[in-house]
Amino acid sequence: MQDGDNVQNTDQEILREVFFSHATNFQKHHRKHGFVYYTNADTAVKIIRNQELWMRKASLMNDYAEIQHGFDKMKEYLKSVDGKFFLEQTNLVFPGVFKQVWQELYADRLKTVESTYLLCISKHFRGERKLGRLSMWRAYGGNSGVALVLNSNVFHQEKGSVFNIIATEVFYDKGYECKEDFKNIAKKIVKKVQQLKQAGKDDFAKTARRLFLYYAIALKHPAFVEEQEVRVFWHPDFCEAIPKDYQSIETIAGIPQKIIKIPLREKVFSRYGLNNLLSRVLIGPTEYPQTLRDSFLEIMRSKEIKKAENRITVTNIPLRPNR
Repeated sequence: MQDGDNVQNTDQEILREVFFSHATNFQKHHRKHGFVYYTNADTAVKIIRNQELWMRKASLMNDYAEIQHGFDKMKEYLKSVDGKFFLEQTNLVFPGVFKQVWQELYADRLKTVESTYLLCISKHFRGERKLGRLSMWRAYGGNSGVALVLNSNVFHQEKGSVFNIIATEVFYDKGYECKEDFKNIAKKIVKKVQQLKQAGKDDFAKTARRLFLYYAIALKHPAFVEEQEVRVFWHPDFCEAIPKDYQSIETIAGIPQKIIKIPLREKVFSRYGLNNLLSRVLIGPTEYPQTLRDSFLEIMRSKEIKKAENRITVTNIPLRPNR
């Protein structure tokens, strides 16, 4: 490796340390719990049989204000006393860069919404391991609810993940939940002004754009707090280009739309193979729990998922399924 490459790597490490340590902390702490994808039996069967997860455009998700809400809350924050203080600290490095980047990004926010793809899953806490979360069964289970419990260790930001997709916890913005992150970033900026200057104005501007994008994507209305959402997202500012083989037009709820496919075949991406990814299948509220269990057992065995019989739990929740 050349000396120039070493310097460049060091500059990127400084930028990451100052502006994205919150993401690193999430990666460290999320191992305390798993992740879970609540859906209906039909979708769960397709995920396992086709060995793929789908990411959809943010503009077509259940919460139709996805990301737009995040932009609005970021705008509100940056106009506050704390937000103005944060921008003042960034001016110590390259004056006006963060403010200009934000203004340009906000003006172009609709394009950002259209170019962001999401897979929305939830945190899976210890007390929910056997039964899941009742509010999520009601919201997403339909008449035969199934939850796919996922190994959280495979979702991270380290290079080598599928297309470098990113997993982040959602910030439910009541009272500016992310305000402390920006306070901490401001403190780090003051301590590392000279090192940040060495990284250069262009990289500083790129980092500003990524920081604002990250929070616009991660902020969500507090009414959804019960979901305890984790967002797996793809955006061209963060991630690799998607090969055409992993893009397609699919019809979902009557709307033809472009989707991104996350492959779960071990021969393609071993970290995301179903044996590593799928920790457990929860059979939720349904009139046919045994039929679902037997069906999922057969499908999982056909995909060579090891010890499939030990990975299926029937919850027997006495909830009348949604029609």
